[in-house]
Amino acid sequence: MTEDMVYELAAKFRNGIIKANLNGEFKNDGFIERFPNGNCGIACNLLGRYFLERYGVRSWYTSGQVRNDSHVWLTLEDECIVDITGDQYKNRSGILFYDKPIYVGKMDMFHKQFKLNDKPVEITPNDWTPDWLGEDDLQLRNRKAYEIILKYIK
Repeated sequence: MTEDMVYELAAKFRNGIIKANLNGEFKNDGFIERFPNGNCGIACNLLGRYFLERYGVRSWYTSGQVRNDSHVWLTLEDECIVDITGDQYKNRSGILFYDKPIYVGKMDMFHKQFKLNDKPVEITPNDWTPDWLGEDDLQLRNRKAYEIILKYIK
């Protein structure tokens, strides 16, 4: 899949989150209502699921830290990164300023400054498939958010 195709899918997904939020779907959920602020991890989990389920695109949850700030993005098999929450840094100054709502490409200067917390973790169906005991709270919240977002993706 080309970077342009990945960008288009990421844009559709991000727009789905924004439209759902504008329609009050996430009001007071304490989960994704402040998107993109503080939602990079949640957004990556949901976007990674979308990529895998709908298009067979494997992705890895990649998290890093610079000083007291942390950030999460997806890394694809070809080492291309996908970030749909970078604009949460648009009101920052200095090295943490970043105003791109969607970034798809090789590691840029913004992402390179984050020291990886651990090795990236592949997003798999195990992340959202309930076990025989049922869904835990996080799986339930993720599933509900994912189902809402899909309603807004055309």
